[in-house]
Amino acid sequence: MNTIDWQFIFNLITAITSIIAIIFTCFSVLSAKKQEFELNRGNVVAYIDYDIVNTSAFLVVKNFGKSIATINSIKPNIDIPVYIDNNSDKYKIYNYSDYTLVPSQKVYNQIDIKKILGKTINIECTYTTLKKTITSNYICNLDFVNTLSHSTLSSTSTEKALLAINKSIISLYQTLK
Repeated sequence: MNTIDWQFIFNLITAITSIIAIIFTCFSVLSAKKQEFELNRGNVVAYIDYDIVNTSAFLVVKNFGKSIATINSIKPNIDIPVYIDNNSDKYKIYNYSDYTLVPSQKVYNQIDIKKILGKTINIECTYTTLKKTITSNYICNLDFVNTLSHSTLSSTSTEKALLAINKSIISLYQTLK
């Protein structure tokens, strides 16, 4: 083998190495773009919030992300009865479209939880953020509400708990004395 053959082999290896490096760089850039999107996108979540103290339930749609999100549609699998002052369907949260949520903003409707207790609600939420449309499905299982609504504290159980705490504090004080 003469010098020209070795030079050709060396140039071929260099070219292959350069091509591989370019391919890895392209994959790295694409991965970085995807990670940047995931970190900065709007993240709209639909859920049922239950207030034990007031025994009220709310269908809530909130943007947990870092960017603005525009709601395209909210579709529950069943009709969720909501409390609205003028009974207008346009105020039902799942009739919203082209509604924009800034980060940490939420919209909600108070719902009649008694009519849907024990049911599982599947809510499909479609929204646009950073020029991409995302569809997410959220499952709200309302079986837990029965156990919560029956576990509210009465005044006697609260008094008993406070007396027990007081006795344990006195006992601890006596042992440390």
